[in-house]
Amino acid sequence: MSYPIIKDGTVTRNGFQSSHGRFTACWGIARFDSASLREIFLPELPNDADWLKFIDHTFVRAQLHHYGITDAGESTGESAEHELKLLKTALKLGKCDAVPAHIAALEAEMHEEWLATQSPRTLAKHPQWAMRFFVDPDGSRHWSTTHVVAFPFGRRDRDCIPPLCAAAAAVPGLHHATGQGRKPKVFVGWDMVAVDQAAKDHTANEDAAMAAAARVRLRRVARLAAAAARTPAAVVGKYVVECPAITDVWRGAGHMTMSISTTEERGLYQADFDFGMLTGVMLLNVDGYRLCEIQEDDDEDVGDNEHEDDEEAYDDEEYNEEYDEEYDDEEYHQYNYGDDDDDDADDADNDVGRGLNGGDDDDELTAYLERVVCKGDPNSQQPSGTASPTHTEATTDVEPNPEKYYLLLRSRHTATGEITSVPRLGWILCPSATYTTFKGVANLPDLGLTEFTARKVGRIPAPSRRKWSDYSWWEYENWRLSPA
Repeated sequence: MSYPIIKDGTVTRNGFQSSHGRFTACWGIARFDSASLREIFLPELPNDADWLKFIDHTFVRAQLHHYGITDAGESTGESAEHELKLLKTALKLGKCDAVPAHIAALEAEMHEEWLATQSPRTLAKHPQWAMRFFVDPDGSRHWSTTHVVAFPFGRRDRDCIPPLCAAAAAVPGLHHATGQGRKPKVFVGWDMVAVDQAAKDHTANEDAAMAAAARVRLRRVARLAAAAARTPAAVVGKYVVECPAITDVWRGAGHMTMSISTTEERGLYQADFDFGMLTGVMLLNVDGYRLCEIQEDDDEDVGDNEHEDDEEAYDDEEYNEEYDEEYDDEEYHQYNYGDDDDDDADDADNDVGRGLNGGDDDDELTAYLERVVCKGDPNSQQPSGTASPTHTEATTDVEPNPEKYYLLLRSRHTATGEITSVPRLGWILCPSATYTTFKGVANLPDLGLTEFTARKVGRIPAPSRRKWSDYSWWEYENWRLSPA
């Protein structure tokens, strides 16, 4: 007679279930021994009996079923009380001290039936269950299994191999051998030659599979290397920046970074930098004069009609009076238009340091650009009145003919929020074609020409969250006029 087997392999019969060595009633409740049941249902202290009313009657019914105690009522409130009294009476009479023979036999039979449905992979982690292929339940050997049984293990199950081998070695005449590899197997059988040959074949197959996987991996690495060789190295990527001039004056500089990415214009790169005290955007290009054009365009945009909405916002009498009162004086015009009648060193430093085209004497600044920016020589003679660079060793240790990028930067001071909208110049020198490191010089606010070094930590740049226009003159005006 066949009995139903649940889809997951659980055997059901006569209101019981059996799977993985667990014998339960059909409510999924295991059998409790008599000592535990007496402690629960026959407490010695009267107060301990108060919580019996919270016990589910299903548990009581399951224990009655496990011990073969019949005369259980229906599933009603009265039957639940009747079942509880019946279980207490059975405990007092000792009917739960031993499992009835027919239930114990049913448990063993259902367990064997469940074992018969399981594969060697499931039984491999339970050596005593695995030996059912070669030993009868009563412990006697049987020779019906003439073939070699393979018990597979995963890479994380290697600790289960020794117990299985020990169980096989305990059976007289039974041989075992382990086939090594990424997925080891233990072969068990009565024929020693067949067992050893099966283990050797498995090891050879695993070695061949590992060799094939290694060849595939090497081909993939070769393809990636060839693709990398065909693709020229680029300055694009993520960098970690070191700048002693900043860390000496800004203790909280921390982890300074720079992320260089491409732009819509070919050959023009954008670098989002975080120097601790300063954050902002750099524009990089191998052609310094292209950056001059960008800087000149920025100067023209300050007074054009591109920001009509902003002009309407500021077009009121109160703002105009404030603007005229603050800027309509000789000092401002001297600063803004380069009328350096007194040869003031600070104003000249601002003219040259703030941009590639910051002063009124275009010929002198063009010459300075050709000597300093386009030549990369910070020791060249500067326009009259300009300050000397703070770090003149920027190019002394660079290899011959390094890759050179000129830069314009705009920044925001992290402490005050002040925006430096007028572009400041600089350059970077990459001594290696792999762009793993580079040295740079930038005219930073409050620091002047400052040397820094960068080391590439990733080829993929971080997503750019800043724009060149975020640091424009209009943004500076918004910051200046905003409430403190």
